[in-house]
Amino acid sequence: MNNTRLKQPATVTLFQAVANHASGIPIVIIATKADQYRAIKVDERKNFHRNMNPSLSRSEATDLAENETDDLMLQRIEEIKADLSKIGGARFDGCVAVSSMRGT
Repeated sequence: MNNTRLKQPATVTLFQAVANHASGIPIVIIATKADQYRAIKVDERKNFHRNMNPSLSRSEATDLAENETDDLMLQRIEEIKADLSKIGGARFDGCVAVSSMRGT
């Protein structure tokens, strides 16, 4: 999820080809390593809140960080949609965030 892969030329070419030759095929983006992305972002936001407001409990800082991270993940999906909308005729039927089963 923390990748600008849609801006790479090969990916753009792929989506253009699908739009031009197979526009009826649903497009679902698989956002990999969602667990790692979320853990990094929660930790960053939690540290930010603890530094900005030392009187916050760990629990309060974690709650704030988790809510903000959820918003960041939704924002990233919207950015992916916006990137795809710039490719003429490209579809976007959904996004699925997947995580490792091992927790690593």
